[in-house]
Amino acid sequence: YPALGDITLMDGDMANELLEQTKSEARYKGSAKALTKAIREWPAHSGRPKAEELVASRYFQSQIRSGVLDFDCLLQVGYDLVNRIGRSTVAAHKPPFRHLLVDEFQDSGFVDGCIYRALPKDSVFYVGDGDQAIYGFRGGDVGVMLKQGRTPGSKLITLENNYRSAALICGAANKLISNNRNRFDKQT
Repeated sequence: YPALGDITLMDGDMANELLEQTKSEARYKGSAKALTKAIREWPAHSGRPKAEELVASRYFQSQIRSGVLDFDCLLQVGYDLVNRIGRSTVAAHKPPFRHLLVDEFQDSGFVDGCIYRALPKDSVFYVGDGDQAIYGFRGGDVGVMLKQGRTPGSKLITLENNYRSAALICGAANKLISNNRNRFDKQT
């Protein structure tokens, strides 16, 4: 990896141009949706890689060589560094972090969740409201939070009082939101 001080974050246009170039060089003809998923969920690949995962790998490698990373690649580098910290810490039998607090958990993506799980820690506290998830367009996936909240050993605490809006507004919002299937039930 380039030294952390030598990393530049590329803008969306640069990222799109590099991705198009990578797809062309790899002669990728698959779906854009599958490729985006492979890029955003890179640590999940296993076994024989699919075409999307091969393109994602080339895409990340070209960024790492240049030291100019898009946001997804920056997360991948962070995930790899956290894994290195975790392995060295396990060998020393002492986590470097006692507690981890993650706020706005509902907007975490797949790689974010991998980083949180991989960080060597004694405890973790997630704060989020699935009904306020707004970053799906950027890879945020409320399912990351829902899966963690349903994991054995996790304790879910819902805040039932709303101090920002009148009961009439909360009631109307709850009636509408209750139709969503992928959420934790709550009263406010």
